[in-house]
Amino acid sequence: MAEEDSIRRVLEDHQRRHIAVFCILPRSSDEILGSVKEIWKDYDAKTLATDLSTLESYGAAIYEGDKWKTTDIAKTVLKKYYGVKV
Repeated sequence: MAEEDSIRRVLEDHQRRHIAVFCILPRSSDEILGSVKEIWKDYDAKTLATDLSTLESYGAAIYEGDKWKTTDIAKTVLKKYYGVKV
């Protein structure tokens, strides 16, 4: 439960949560940046790197085969607390 709680806290940030939802299907960094910039015009690659690093360090996302994907426990948190269909 401690891991779930820490992931829930990191996903309280709407930009990180958007990235986690978008990465339910594995995505490249370029795809993620394009998606986020459609919503937040001033979002840049440096901010994305910080957000991805945070998601990775909390166990909410992993980098595999040149793509980022949301972990199973993060999917559970997204479904349980935010009603995301995974």
